[in-house]
Amino acid sequence: MSYKQRLLFSLTFSLLSLSTYAQMPCQSHYFGRYQSCQLQQVAQDMRTRVKPPTNMASRAGCATFDINFSGIAQNVQDAFSYAADIWSSQLASDVPIKVHLVYFLPAGSALGVGIANATKDFPGAPQADTWYPSALANAIAGVDLQPGEDDMTIYMSNTTNWYFGTDGNTPAGMTDFVSVALHELGHGLGFTSIVKVAGGQGSIGRITSSDFPPTTFPFPMLAGEPGVFDRFIFHNGSGFFITNDTVFPNPSQALAGVLTGGDLFLNAPIARMSHNGLLPKLYVPSVFALGSSVTHLDDATFPAGDTNSLMSHSIGQAEAIHSPGPIVMGLFQDLGWPLCEAVGIEEEITLSHISTGPNPMQEAWNVSFSLTKPAEVRLEIFGINGQLVQIIEANNLIAGAHTVSWDGKMNGQKELPSGLYVYQLKINEARVSGKILKE
Repeated sequence: MSYKQRLLFSLTFSLLSLSTYAQMPCQSHYFGRYQSCQLQQVAQDMRTRVKPPTNMASRAGCATFDINFSGIAQNVQDAFSYAADIWSSQLASDVPIKVHLVYFLPAGSALGVGIANATKDFPGAPQADTWYPSALANAIAGVDLQPGEDDMTIYMSNTTNWYFGTDGNTPAGMTDFVSVALHELGHGLGFTSIVKVAGGQGSIGRITSSDFPPTTFPFPMLAGEPGVFDRFIFHNGSGFFITNDTVFPNPSQALAGVLTGGDLFLNAPIARMSHNGLLPKLYVPSVFALGSSVTHLDDATFPAGDTNSLMSHSIGQAEAIHSPGPIVMGLFQDLGWPLCEAVGIEEEITLSHISTGPNPMQEAWNVSFSLTKPAEVRLEIFGINGQLVQIIEANNLIAGAHTVSWDGKMNGQKELPSGLYVYQLKINEARVSGKILKE
């Protein structure tokens, strides 16, 4: 299929107000053609707050959101726009991200649902035969691949007891609108899987139009091809990615088993590095819930108040999560998202610019940057498996321009083989990361 053939990812999500919860049988709640699966809701005030990214305002504008708010009240618009501003301070794109907000969901169905247009095999696509959310594909290609079409549609509940403030001080008994909007936008930008379990068979890229809310986007035959997020889903017990169709035929009972077996993780190099070298665990209940299973981080691993809790599958009352968190930002780099310059660097020691290269590297790789005041700098290089292979420290660097180099060796001695490596530049407590291809 060409890039003109599109997929609408269902980035559905059952972001319910719960934190202590019990698994329940799937119950159908039809919204047009959409069937959602839910867990038992336990209303609980979490009284936690994850603050927005440092100096968000100073980096706003790296990506632009064009949001259709037709017929929606101003307080809803303001809160949703604030959530979009958080993403625009983290991701970079020369193409406006087109969002259509629908302020309606049947009572009790979900707090929010996201649906994203997508494409594959576009010019410059990092991976062939792989579906990319259109906002990401546009950012990579540098042009609007689907002129005149929204990149995503976000549905938000109009019956929830929302807190529309942007300060993160969500009162008891209320649900933070900004957090849910940030979450659903995160699905539309790439944190989503197109796996499914039905009739005892697990599948990838075999969802149908009956699995989705009503949409104006055409729904093509997906031909069993995965989304880019699916390429990084790893079954820890077998040691294989779920897209390995020799081990997990698509469709098959074997694939259904791993999609409900509770042992799936994200094995993506920068996401892993952002989790201290550990594989981030995905939410995989024993009863598959389309739009909830696999396409979220595990709640028990990333509970309320955790900096990585935004993309877990649940949210409590009096809980605010106003930051994507390091794992999500790492994963988005793995998916191919360009980041806003110096994301993660505090303003008082901010980099006036940062450049890396050559990439691919042969003899040496450099990272150049400028500091506005003295700082402790540490460059770490990791293998694709998360192994730390080199540390380069530069203590008490003065304000001004600097370059730190890596010679492609382990501990400056053993020449490392060709392949993909990940760097992490630490400036005091802040971090910047990316990939290095060694030839």
